[in-house]
Amino acid sequence: MAANDTYHRLSVSGLVQGVGFRPFVLGFCKGLGISGLVKNSGASACIYAGCDEKTTGALIRRLSCIRGKDPQVPGARVDEIRTEEISAEEFEKNVEPGRDFYIEESSEGFERIRFIPPDIGICADCLRELNDPLNRRYRHPFISCVSCGPRFSIIRDIPYDRDNTSMQEFSLCEECASEYVTAGKRRHAQTIACNKCGPKLKAYIPGNDGESVLAAKGDDALLLTRRYIKEGRTAAVKNTGGYHFVFDATKEGAAEKLRRFKNRQTKPFAVMFRDMESAGEYCRISEKEEEILKSPERPIVLLRKSGKKVLAEGGAGVRWISPT
Repeated sequence: MAANDTYHRLSVSGLVQGVGFRPFVLGFCKGLGISGLVKNSGASACIYAGCDEKTTGALIRRLSCIRGKDPQVPGARVDEIRTEEISAEEFEKNVEPGRDFYIEESSEGFERIRFIPPDIGICADCLRELNDPLNRRYRHPFISCVSCGPRFSIIRDIPYDRDNTSMQEFSLCEECASEYVTAGKRRHAQTIACNKCGPKLKAYIPGNDGESVLAAKGDDALLLTRRYIKEGRTAAVKNTGGYHFVFDATKEGAAEKLRRFKNRQTKPFAVMFRDMESAGEYCRISEKEEEILKSPERPIVLLRKSGKKVLAEGGAGVRWISPT
């Protein structure tokens, strides 16, 4: 500790849990030579910072710029920063001596969380790994990191730690465990898993007695489901957020069958496309609409038909489009 160091406790409120905020703070503070820690604390994130006044000001200014869609921490949003100068004794009471800036285990705090972190669409890094045959998460359907993946769908309690999510049921393999404890890296995420230790794909089909029968696992389950959908059948896909029904939107009969089953005669279905190029074959997409569709939230967006290609009328009417 330098002679001119001061000590502060920062309470940061907003969307700061489950969005890679702590790893970002860790990297930023290490870069500035700040000593201390960051942790989740009830409704906020708590930072203990030991450094000179100028560096403290730089930290506060950087955190104040996080208003959503920040390139370094895209899912986070800082609404309020409360700063309190504390004594050296108070700092040393809460921060382990001799350590570089670190992430501490969460505390319960006195407030409940104000914002539950939302599910975030797959990021470019995970998408690249997903399609890389040399990556150990190649074709892992539940791939995610601190910047993307399920949050709202799996959280059970706060603070947002693995033990408070449905991922608690999946013990980490040795490789994932090593990545998870490497603070400041992309895999220091509560959703971390891989093909060895994470959830597995399974496909069930109706049996002769009406009970579901396990028909395939892993990639075979995905290929079987794809074949059934191409044949005009409907699949009930169970994911972290519950169930959703999937059918081929180009097949008239499949759309009508699902409308009868759901008693949903006029309400539009959401349509998923592989990418913006395939969506553009059916819809006219403005620059602003494309920006929204590519945002971390991946929302459903109402678009105009292009007339180039047409989907089944039974699934049409008012049409909602969202890329996967």
